[in-house]
This record gives sequence, structure tokens and C-alpha cells, in this order.
Amino acid sequence: MTKYTTTSLIKELEKFPEDLPIETELAMVYNYDDDKVIEETSGKTFKDEDELYGIYSKHATELAIFEGSWEEDNISDLNNIMPKYVVGWEVDDHCGPNAILKNDIISAFFNCYAYDDVVNGETRKIIEILGLGELVDEIDSKVKAQKKYAKDNNLPLFAYEDGVCICGKQIYTKISMEKASNELITYCPYCSLAFDD
Repeated sequence: MTKYTTTSLIKELEKFPEDLPIETELAMVYNYDDDKVIEETSGKTFKDEDELYGIYSKHATELAIFEGSWEEDNISDLNNIMPKYVVGWEVDDHCGPNAILKNDIISAFFNCYAYDDVVNGETRKIIEILGLGELVDEIDSKVKAQKKYAKDNNLPLFAYEDGVCICGKQIYTKISMEKASNELITYCPYCSLAFDD
């Protein structure tokens, strides 16, 4: 595999005519510096998703470019590369790459902002722009269901109240409404961290 940096790839592409269409469909995924992203996004609102994503990509620490499309779910070599970028990635994960990436975005919001602001506040506008409002509402319903189950059964609430584990994942994206309503959540479904230790 040819080793590129963003600069060397740009130089390679500049050898070709301007605006020459690239036949291959491409998709990207990247890791980023959490602290820098939180510092730059905390308490702010954004006019559109491009402005928000620009901050994430600006602070990228690693980048992978795949042949294929997230929407078509036909990314090449996905399962060999994705574990480096997504904690808890599993081969043939039933969520699919789109859902997992959306879950990562949701986790980032819950990490950066107060829970109430993600669910109802100014940050909710960004969530709606990204088309993730239903997912946030679903998470909120599961959080409330788990709190109610613990209270009704006189049990301690072990799961983090915002649903974000220390591994950075929003646990309620992998927990069903039925489970949140009828079982005490005691571990992270992504990293298996026990909440009741």
C-alpha cells in the first residue's frame, strides 16, 4: 500500500487536469483530538453540518480513505481498518457503518454538552441539522426508562446518567428499549466495563 500524507496526496492529484472526475467512489473516516474539538465546539452553535465537521477534520490525528460508499454499505477492507477508528467495532456488526458513525457523533455531543442541552437546548439545532433528532429522542427515552426501572425496584442506578461510558460510547445506542425498561444496566455494551464494580 502506498503511504500518503494529505500533502503528498494533494501533490499527486495536482498532476492531473483540474476538475477531472475521479471514477472511484471514496469514503473517509478519521480519529481526532477530543480535547481540541471540545475546546472549539463547547457552548457554540453551528449554521450547518459542514461547519461542524470542519472542526472535527481540522483536528484529525489519523485518516483512512476507503473505496466505496457509506450509504451503499460497500466499503472495501472495512473490517480490517475500522477497529482502529471505532471502539467496539465488530466484524459484520448489525448496526452497519452508517449507524455506528452516527452513534459516534451522538456520543461526541453528549461528551461535549450538558445532557439537557443535547436533548432540548441550543445544541439540539445541530442534532436536527444532522438528521439525528430521532436517535437522540430514543436515547432520552431509554435513559428515562432505566431511571424509572431502578427507582420502581429500589435499585441503584449504575449506568451513567448521560449514557456515555468512559470509553466514549453512548451505551443506549446498543441497548434496546425493552432492556432499558426491564433490566438494570450494569456494563457497557461496547467495552464491557462493569458499572457496578
